[in-house]
Amino acid sequence: MIERLVKNTLSAYKDMPIEFCKDFLNMPLIWQGQQKIFNSVVNNKRTTVPSGHSTGKSGSAAALTLWWLATRYKSRVIVTAPTYRQLMTVYYAEVNKWYNNSALKDLNMFECMANFLRVNDKDLAKEWYMLPISPSTSDGLQGQHGDKSQDVRSVMKQLGIEEINDDSDIKAVIESLKNHSTNKESDDNLLIIIDEGSGVSQEIMEVLEGTDYTRLVIFGNMTKNTGMFYDSVYRSKGQFNVIRLSSYDSPFMSYEQIEYMENRYGKDSNVVKVRLRGEAPDQENDTIISRQLLEKYIDYTPLDDKILNSKEIQIGVDVARFGDDSTIMYVKQGNYIIEEIKLDKKDTMQTANRVARIVNEYSQNDIVAKIDGVGVGGGVIDRLAELKFPNLNIIEIQNNARAFNENEYCNAITEMFYEFNEFLKCGFVSMPDDSELIEDLAGRKYEFDSKGRLRIESKDEFKKRFGRSPDKGDAFLMTWYNNEDLTLIGK
Repeated sequence: MIERLVKNTLSAYKDMPIEFCKDFLNMPLIWQGQQKIFNSVVNNKRTTVPSGHSTGKSGSAAALTLWWLATRYKSRVIVTAPTYRQLMTVYYAEVNKWYNNSALKDLNMFECMANFLRVNDKDLAKEWYMLPISPSTSDGLQGQHGDKSQDVRSVMKQLGIEEINDDSDIKAVIESLKNHSTNKESDDNLLIIIDEGSGVSQEIMEVLEGTDYTRLVIFGNMTKNTGMFYDSVYRSKGQFNVIRLSSYDSPFMSYEQIEYMENRYGKDSNVVKVRLRGEAPDQENDTIISRQLLEKYIDYTPLDDKILNSKEIQIGVDVARFGDDSTIMYVKQGNYIIEEIKLDKKDTMQTANRVARIVNEYSQNDIVAKIDGVGVGGGVIDRLAELKFPNLNIIEIQNNARAFNENEYCNAITEMFYEFNEFLKCGFVSMPDDSELIEDLAGRKYEFDSKGRLRIESKDEFKKRFGRSPDKGDAFLMTWYNNEDLTLIGK
């Protein structure tokens, strides 16, 4: 039944993906950028798609999957992304959405399993499918819960693909998939889709690129200026057909969103290049806060009198984790740092007692203590909560916790940097004359994750370059951080 449907009817759309999307997937809008992608896949063995945000790339990848499988007998689609979670929540969610609202669903053509898709025919299903795979490390596959994928292995077993050992790497998996076809009609029916190409490891990209595929498509934000995805756009020498999707041209991106990002980050910033233009970031422009801007506001009288005259006291506490690091505290009233405290090799009780002394000293003020709760910092929080100061609110901050705006920032510490930078640009800050603090703030580099979100470098990475931990910077930023999603521990 399905074999006849494909060979007699759907195969007519083999070179007409746009018409297929309109006639069978009921896609209401296929804008010019998506049309270029679809036509490129028809006419080119390799297509690479650097893109900004809200350009419809996930929908395009899903549409290509369904078109390929529906119009080619015993066809296969292999899809990879940096994480298995990303494959399921973004790509496969799009596949399910478009299939369940399509004429293909009415024809009962496919089975949408929990984590893969196959043709709805028991005799054909083992050679006609879509399989998502994602490497966790170079020596294994990642499953639904972040372990080496029992999910992927069980799917492969269901599909009749030769069993792979627990110590098999992804190269063995790809070889198994490549050699799986037993029918000559399916030999040229393998489509490989790489989603968020900047986040997929170089090794995996090379393995997939070296596979004897029919078509290869790479999607993603250009978050790095190195790697195979970057090379496919800028150094492929015509081996890849490049379709750049700009948010400025996309019907899915509003003028207000574009204006917000240009005003917040600057028209020539790396953020705008990556998120809007679909371009690679400049390597030289990799820090968030300008040293010149910080130095401009040393001992400055802020413009905002309301903040200046605030009676609330903010305490930021970065608790030492290692023997050669120090616990740093900043006490801020309004826009001014009124005290800096450094504690060397103190235990949690001593650190908590030092915070308690500050609370007692400013007993007439409302006080908010923001404390790094990772590791030993949890003991400081617990002790202060036990003391039950009536004027003290305790808030736990974990730098790697999710940001309030998690669509823009990978974690809380990255959001802290950008939030503080906004205060700086508005003239709200009086900076202490402290070269080490300024280096902590101006020296931290950033990068983009595979989703185009900003991520500040870790303390360990900073320490490798500067020989010390940026503890002052983290404690200082806590006093300025106003994430509405912060958890109140006690009062």
